[in-house]
Amino acid sequence: MKEIRYMLKPESISWDEIAKCQYDAHSRNRKKGFHMSCQDLTGNQLKKSLKSAYCFVALDENNKVVGTSSIKINHIYLLWKRIKGCYYCMTAIIPEYQGTDVYMGLSDIQMKEMAKHNVDILYFDTAEQNKLVQKLNKKDGFFYYLYKSYDSTTYYSVVMAKWANKKIFPDRVMNSLFFMSKVYTKLRYKAGGVKRFGI
Repeated sequence: MKEIRYMLKPESISWDEIAKCQYDAHSRNRKKGFHMSCQDLTGNQLKKSLKSAYCFVALDENNKVVGTSSIKINHIYLLWKRIKGCYYCMTAIIPEYQGTDVYMGLSDIQMKEMAKHNVDILYFDTAEQNKLVQKLNKKDGFFYYLYKSYDSTTYYSVVMAKWANKKIFPDRVMNSLFFMSKVYTKLRYKAGGVKRFGI
């Protein structure tokens, strides 16, 4: 595999290049009938969406964007406790580099940035069917956190999380939270965020 460079998105890389990477990366998902909300965004829409985020890129020897991923530092409520979170989003790797070290390379550079912000939890969401990403992140210490149905997609999603430093809640609490959110979501929504009972 040719050498890949990982970095915070430089000015020389346009948002249209990031958008093209997003579109190309999800070609297999489109063939399977999965509509990923990020695949249709234009460069300007991505720029606006990632305004407060750190956008990272993986570049080949010709400065082509072969992968991208972003993080947003925010505050969330976990049960009753307000904590500082790091949300991984807009991860995309073009087909010819999927299954290589590009995913972990992007993850490593994001972790270095995240460490500067003293966050409590890292989290991301992915399609329930995206078993490869779930398997890779479970090996890295992530656990299932929430179950969701977004109106911008055509599938159910799982939210996975990882404690940054120490556990704020024990495993049994987090397992129960995931189970309850899955039961509630399946009862309340169809895949794609459609309410089952119209209310």
